[in-house]
Amino acid sequence: KPSGSYTNGTSPFEQCIDKELNLLEEYTDKRFEDSSLQERAISYINLLKQQKEALSYYTADYEKYMELWEDAYYSRAQAIAAFIKDYQLEFPEKHQKQVDEFINTAKVVEANNEFDEACKKMVDNISFELEESSYGLYTYSAVVENTTEKDLSSLMLDINLLDEDGVIIETTYSSVNNIAVGQKARLDFMTDKEFASYEISYDVYCD
Repeated sequence: KPSGSYTNGTSPFEQCIDKELNLLEEYTDKRFEDSSLQERAISYINLLKQQKEALSYYTADYEKYMELWEDAYYSRAQAIAAFIKDYQLEFPEKHQKQVDEFINTAKVVEANNEFDEACKKMVDNISFELEESSYGLYTYSAVVENTTEKDLSSLMLDINLLDEDGVIIETTYSSVNNIAVGQKARLDFMTDKEFASYEISYDVYCD
């Protein structure tokens, strides 16, 4: 987070961002022979601006600051790693530590994105069916398979039950713990409401 000594009221993080922007911002309006490089350059400059914007929220809204800052930082890491790979960039040895940090961060971000996509696909395959009806109480169940590449310590579902117009009539919950890779588990929920459809949001936790 942005801390340390300040110069003329400017944090060290903002000084670093400004140094890059001072060097790169002029390329926003320049025409490139490589149109793909031009798009990527503008995108990178906008990420720097997003990080600078994030700093304005540091004392007023720390949560928003973190969201903007980290999102831009991770995207910058991916962009830098792609620049290095696609254009075979080389750096002086004294800067290699910083370069390696960006490359390693990009690998972590890519792995996390792949895991997030695998989790979404896993949850999208969950299909609840009516299991039992007794005295106006309905029990629905489904089987989930851990198709990700990580053992899951917990899978927690928030299930919105919707009427024919898509209006939420009830929110219920279902969860299961300790699902190893490839393992299947049963989920269920009960309700006294009749509904037309449902939508699922979820949280996944790993050890």
